[in-house]
Amino acid sequence: MSDENKIEEWIPDVEEYNPNISKEQWLQLIDDKSVFNENAIVTFACIKNANVATCSDMSEEFGREKNFYNNNVWLTGKKVYLKTNCQLSERDSEDDRYWSVCCLGRYLDNGRFEYKIRPELDEAFEEIGILNNVNLYNNMVDKEQEFRKWMSVQKYNDDKEYTPKTINSYCNALKNAPKNLNIEDRHKRSVFTYDDYSSYIDVMHVIRKASNFEEINRRYASGAFNAAMNLYEIFLKDDSHNYSRNQKNMNISNNNNKYQEYIDILEANKNLILNGAPGTGKTFLAKQIAAGIIYGNNVPEGFENDITFKTQCKLVQFHPSYDYTDFVEGLRPVEKDGNIGFERKDGVFKKFCKRVIEDLETTDMIEKSNITIEWDRIGKYIESGIDIPSSKEKAQYHIVSYNNTHVTIRLESNTEYTIPITGIKDAYENRLWEGGQKNGYDPYFAAVAKYIYDKFGDCSKNVNNNFSKKKFVFIIDEINRGEVSKIFGELFYCIDPGYRGPKGRVYTQYQNLVPEGNVFKKGFYVPENVYIIGTMNDIDRSVESMDFAFRRRFAFKEIKANENLDMLNDLGEDLSGKSKNRLINLNNKISEIEGLDSSYHIGASYFLKIKDYQGDFGKLWDYHLKGLLREYLRGMSDVETKLEYLKVAYDNESISNN
Repeated sequence: MSDENKIEEWIPDVEEYNPNISKEQWLQLIDDKSVFNENAIVTFACIKNANVATCSDMSEEFGREKNFYNNNVWLTGKKVYLKTNCQLSERDSEDDRYWSVCCLGRYLDNGRFEYKIRPELDEAFEEIGILNNVNLYNNMVDKEQEFRKWMSVQKYNDDKEYTPKTINSYCNALKNAPKNLNIEDRHKRSVFTYDDYSSYIDVMHVIRKASNFEEINRRYASGAFNAAMNLYEIFLKDDSHNYSRNQKNMNISNNNNKYQEYIDILEANKNLILNGAPGTGKTFLAKQIAAGIIYGNNVPEGFENDITFKTQCKLVQFHPSYDYTDFVEGLRPVEKDGNIGFERKDGVFKKFCKRVIEDLETTDMIEKSNITIEWDRIGKYIESGIDIPSSKEKAQYHIVSYNNTHVTIRLESNTEYTIPITGIKDAYENRLWEGGQKNGYDPYFAAVAKYIYDKFGDCSKNVNNNFSKKKFVFIIDEINRGEVSKIFGELFYCIDPGYRGPKGRVYTQYQNLVPEGNVFKKGFYVPENVYIIGTMNDIDRSVESMDFAFRRRFAFKEIKANENLDMLNDLGEDLSGKSKNRLINLNNKISEIEGLDSSYHIGASYFLKIKDYQGDFGKLWDYHLKGLLREYLRGMSDVETKLEYLKVAYDNESISNN
């Protein structure tokens, strides 16, 4: 935009308002997915791409409704405020002041309002590069169509399907009802514009608090809007429909089946070591396994740049200087008021586990805050043909049948009563079984209500049916190069699969310095949904120092040189074929030398370098393989003869029969 189009400078002015959040604090907040979720990252990536932008500009350029961008700037600011209790601007009303936590803004002469990212937040984004590989464009399949397809295969009352008329009624309500609610304009948009669960839950609270919500709900088929919102919540939690969106946005990797063996081992043991000869693709394989754990069968192409993978997977590499303070916690120098002091700082693994626990707590809080009984689908809570006790447990009632409005029960005297579900609902909400029953149907209302309450409690079991914990993977590359016992310390206890979760709490070396309110104040533990993958070379001298306490806690899977030859396919048919044949012939000859075995085989990753030498296998031998093989042969007799013997095998570009 040109300067003459501006009618106001950036607001709020820095002297007027600053949330006083440092770049370091922003880095921690960005790392917290409960604050910067996927929609927030997309929004700030779009603003960053344009440097400054109005929501209308971004809507026209990248797609999505303009309120998508407005809402995410506002919502992220509110989450930052709730997380940090930072100061808020006094310029706007209470509801409007959150946007300026993350952004500055100004009005244009056309009435539009443009954003730019606050400098400290912008620096944090730059440092970690999280915005660089975001898909800015909205290529999502139509959410309404996904929802319609999903509804068409759902059942209620155990075996009844939604009719096309009901599906149309629900979709119409979700699209149009918000426009008529007494809520802020940014929320008056189709529910189908919310494509992730957490954003939807936040807005659902706003919608249901609207002063005219009940009135609008009655307009749409006597409650279709509320019922549709409940269904849409379940839909967003149900991953089974996401295949269509994923196929639209990205190419799905169909190679996951070949990694299933490793995934199964990891899921069964929580901890897995991939060991084998150098260059066999162990680190590559570890990432593929992690992707399979995180995404299931729908692993996107280029997953390493995906925000989900970056959030749920962390890779570190051990080395001889790596220690407990890097991994768990330690004292680090800090400057305060011009003086140097020391503060306890979490190490990389402890930070990772803390993020996992905070994610679980946030999800659990959201889930529990949205517990509702779907009384129009009472078949989710009772079954025809079952017997339930009376509320005083002195008699048995038989459930004969039910529909959306009534339940028929049979007494021991064979007398049948058809009772309205509204009465059961009132009995449940007032806990009629605890007292206050009168004559009439009250005892039957109380019996059914108590049965539902006793079986489902607050019905969180029902609401959470489609929810599963996200899985997080921590990869330790070259795990044997560090002094493992010293790095892990007391964590050897709690990484044990049998001691995951709070029952495996341990006091760390600096436990007395852990502040109040920290999730690990009462001791550190590894969440049950954290998986650990380590890689190590079998021939590394440091392997001998791996103690039995370490080995007992990990499953070991040897990766042989011939198992990941597919990684050479990208070399092209000619180079790929020659590379594979040379590798196989060389490794066969290595195994024939006394004192060497498959642990000394040459992995396929060495041959990936052939592209750098324009297919010159002689250079690959001279600069990479010859020195390594000479090291293998060190201390043996006739080293040069054996080396020449291996060179002859390496030069053979067809598979040898000998």
